[in-house]
Amino acid sequence: MLIKRLTLKKILSFNDSTIELGALNVLIGPNAVGKSNLIEAISLLQAAPTGIEGQILRGGGVRQWLWLGDLNPTGIAEIQCELTLPHFDPLSYRVEFLADDGGFAILNEHLKSECSQAGSDWRKGGGADGTERVRTGTVHNPAGRDAYHRSRQPVQTD
Repeated sequence: MLIKRLTLKKILSFNDSTIELGALNVLIGPNAVGKSNLIEAISLLQAAPTGIEGQILRGGGVRQWLWLGDLNPTGIAEIQCELTLPHFDPLSYRVEFLADDGGFAILNEHLKSECSQAGSDWRKGGGADGTERVRTGTVHNPAGRDAYHRSRQPVQTD
């Protein structure tokens, strides 16, 4: 898998940044400029297929992930990426989350293929243990592309 472009909004030390990536990337710079934070943000993407809850907890909880640079912070973090997989069409992925009472909530999570293919999506949240899996079919949009979308209810992290 190759991440071509990564956009980070209101997360860690990134207010609104877009980073173009290639097959090989080297992070060089002085201390406290965000090199480790970039790696942490990518770790959320790595955890996304099974759920980002564990990664957020390992990172110190949701409040440690949110950007605190605004006088009136919105508290909503967003990660977007464009990626390619061998033998598959390019994909676009986006997740938005925020701090919630006793944990965090994923507001929106979206995976979109650049070409029309069959697929499924799932939703997580609402069960007694914070999980409920729901399978649905492909969502077709007017542009002729398939979109995959899942939204989650608040997840307790205490």
